[in-house]
Amino acid sequence: MCILQGPLAKPSIGTTDGSAAVQFTPSAVKVAVVVRPMLDFELQKAAGNSVAVVPPNKVSLPARPIPTGGVNDGAYDFKFDRVYHAAGTGASQTLYQEMVRPVIDRFCQGFNGTVLAYGQTGSGKTYTMGTAASVKDICKGGSCAVIPQACSQLLQHVVTARDRYDVQVKVSFVEIYNEALQDLQALTSTMNSHKVLTHVTQQSGSPTPSRSASQDSLAAASDAGSGGITIRETAKGEIVLEGVIETAVSSMQELAQLLEHGNAVRATAAHR
Repeated sequence: MCILQGPLAKPSIGTTDGSAAVQFTPSAVKVAVVVRPMLDFELQKAAGNSVAVVPPNKVSLPARPIPTGGVNDGAYDFKFDRVYHAAGTGASQTLYQEMVRPVIDRFCQGFNGTVLAYGQTGSGKTYTMGTAASVKDICKGGSCAVIPQACSQLLQHVVTARDRYDVQVKVSFVEIYNEALQDLQALTSTMNSHKVLTHVTQQSGSPTPSRSASQDSLAAASDAGSGGITIRETAKGEIVLEGVIETAVSSMQELAQLLEHGNAVRATAAHR
């Protein structure tokens, strides 16, 4: 899995543990690769690692047999700004300190910043980003993932800045699925309304809604999540999403609840 981030003002970032600074290229886009450990079902099948992590910034494909005979030359080395082997919480903390914290720092100074994870199904995107972290884990500091740590850092900055500024934090939770925008907060509200309606109807003695009725309500939820959202550019050159729900938050508890509710209706691919 890869992490993309940017921008940064400084050409290098010092680590928090006193190790050597990570030297970056002049580009505002930085790329880090996170290699997850083997899963239980892979170990049961006696699968082996297909890549080797060479700190601090190289991934190496080891020599292996090829169909035409012999082995490859072992020269398949790829360099990035940083490479991590996610074997424990320490790696997640290092990833955040080196690659994400500078982005949040710059964001709090008024610059736009993005942290993007991409990779195939099962590569560890959800775990690394923390979209599936529970409210309990987030509020008690039990999650070392990117989003919970970023939220914590942002709220800490807000507490400090309130002595000088009037600050309000608003949260939106949007998904792009099949080239369509989905407002996960709108989907959550619609699905919760459907659950309440179904509960009241059943309590009153009416028959359980048919499958087609349930499907209609799910379709309505999807329409509510995508309806009215438009992408436009303001006169200042800012890209905004019109029609998206923005919820004011002031604590990690509120942020965690929004994250948990939105994740419950997020589209996910099935894992084997």
